[in-house]
Amino acid sequence: MRDKIKSLPNYADAFVQNTYIFYDKSADSGEYYIQIGAFSTRESADEFIAKKLSDLGYTNAVVYNENSLFKVLIGGYATNQEALDIKDKLKNDGFEGSWIIQK
Repeated sequence: MRDKIKSLPNYADAFVQNTYIFYDKSADSGEYYIQIGAFSTRESADEFIAKKLSDLGYTNAVVYNENSLFKVLIGGYATNQEALDIKDKLKNDGFEGSWIIQK
């Protein structure tokens, strides 16, 4: 399946923490997100948001369930640069290892 998707002209892939992520390079949805964590339970993801992110002012964090993994995403940013600026702020706040995805 991966090879079939990779052969499509507008698609690229990235390898992030043992997972291949496929994305459409031609899409301009205006929705950039920063994945900051992934948890095995919804409760752990919600607790992370409440205890770690909300206190620092990251009020646009959401939980996205994908393949039984609860990913914590910050965003809904219009541009990649906007997401990069927030990613840098997250790094300064002690959250290293986050990455930008486009949905």
